[in-house]
Amino acid sequence: MGAGETVSLVAGTFDRLHVAHITLLYEAFKLGTRILIGVVENGSQILEYKIGKPIEPYRVRVGSVRSVAEILSKLMGGRVYEIIPIKGPYDIVLDRENIDYIVVSEETFPRALKINLLREKAGMNPLKIVVIPIIHSEDGRPVSSHRIRLGELNRYGDLILNFEEIKEVRMGCV
Repeated sequence: MGAGETVSLVAGTFDRLHVAHITLLYEAFKLGTRILIGVVENGSQILEYKIGKPIEPYRVRVGSVRSVAEILSKLMGGRVYEIIPIKGPYDIVLDRENIDYIVVSEETFPRALKINLLREKAGMNPLKIVVIPIIHSEDGRPVSSHRIRLGELNRYGDLILNFEEIKEVRMGCV
């Protein structure tokens, strides 16, 4: 990484890329001249707890992230980005010294604190943590890949079915 670069990091599953993911990516691109984007690989233990429809294949998720990253890079003067396969939350952050920022959601903020503890134990500089507020759908609940997989929301956070319809579908009444 070159002198004078500001490196930001964002990482996740990026399943069914949605408005909250795009917000995280946007913030990472605003902060860094070089952006590291970790995408969880298929076969990772992180993916095993997901329920509903299957997680999109890695190549699909990377393709979605790359499409957004290309647009953001062009909008922000050709920022350089790198998409990195990861198996867990500590892969990039403990492997690379020269990272300035980590962009996380409110939900993953505690993990960012743990990352900084681990970096300090390893003799590395702590990361500046940038927390993005949770984005809520029109029903007041968070936008999430899980809710999209269940058919509750589209990728923009709009409700597809109302709560009563969802309960009826899940109970087999429709």
